[in-house]
Amino acid sequence: AALDTHKKIASAALDSHKFETAKSLEANQQALETHKKAAALELDAHKKEATAALESHKSETAKSFEANQQALEAHKKAAAADLDAHKKEAAAALESHRSETAKNFEASQQALEVHKKAAAAELDAHKKEATAALESHKSETAKSFEANQQALEAHKK
Repeated sequence: AALDTHKKIASAALDSHKFETAKSLEANQQALETHKKAAALELDAHKKEATAALESHKSETAKSFEANQQALEAHKKAAAADLDAHKKEAAAALESHRSETAKNFEASQQALEVHKKAAAAELDAHKKEATAALESHKSETAKSFEANQQALEAHKK
């Protein structure tokens, strides 16, 4: 009889333990499901935030890239315009230098021609003077010779 009582008490305790374990397992299952749902919602929210942040970053990067491209194009155009202006200035300066050099050369050529003419006229004048002096000397010498000849003839007589 004590054994039967003990078996009944043990059986009741086992049944109670099974019931409590089943309740605890059921509570744990519900808590796990609740946690899974909360984690899934949180993960979904993080995915949406990350996607939105990535899209925003892509958009900002695209805007920045476009702005940089426009700035680069503007810089290229400005540099090309500067280069063109420098080329025009250099060409104008070269043309001006050529023109001045041509004028200077022409002026030098004219001055040289004037100098040549003046030198030729001076040389011609010197030749005429020398020729006249030589003719005068020849005439004087001839007169002197004639006078000497006459004096010699007179002396001989």
